[in-house]
Amino acid sequence: SSVAAGISVVAAGISVVAVIALRNVPWRYLRWRLSLRMRPHGRTLTLFDVDGTLAVPAQQATPEMISLLARLRQNCAVGIVGAGDFEKQQNQLGGPGLLFRLDFCFSENGVHSFRGKELLHCKSLAEHLGHKKWMSFQSELDCMLQQVRDDAERLLVAIKPGASISERGTFLETRQCTVNVCVIGRTPSLSKAERAAFESIDRDAGLRRRVLDQLVQ
Repeated sequence: SSVAAGISVVAAGISVVAVIALRNVPWRYLRWRLSLRMRPHGRTLTLFDVDGTLAVPAQQATPEMISLLARLRQNCAVGIVGAGDFEKQQNQLGGPGLLFRLDFCFSENGVHSFRGKELLHCKSLAEHLGHKKWMSFQSELDCMLQQVRDDAERLLVAIKPGASISERGTFLETRQCTVNVCVIGRTPSLSKAERAAFESIDRDAGLRRRVLDQLVQ
């Protein structure tokens, strides 16, 4: 398809993604293409990860970082990619109007994506599965989480003494195109240090891996 023309994709902090040729672009993309041609390196796309690169996970980027992206975009195409949904990324990167400030946006690891203001791809997982299968998935996931509840409680207390699984929520977050399963719940939010501690302790415990293996089966 007509995606991005002769654009060398340079990922910040990750490996080079692709070089794609531009052809047969509809007229509605003409202004976007012209804006790229007016930039010194408009045929190069600098693609940034969001969490851990442009911003601390679940927190807003600094005004300095927002300004840096704007200055960079004067010279080349700029885009973002990350697992978060679009609304979350927009809130992290300056608020409403993010599509006016970027050339490409790959939310939810790219399954919800934009070129400028134009939607490239979006499909709801729940709609794809259908109501019956989606409800079955949710039910089976609830059973899995109940089975590992005691293990999840122990990990939670290890990183946040005094906390309780019963006081937490959002174990399944439904995004536009993907879902996020969190064995200890996403809310209330954990601090950056607590997130890192959980990541470290679960490398040995393997709780998330066990749940994932069950889901795959």
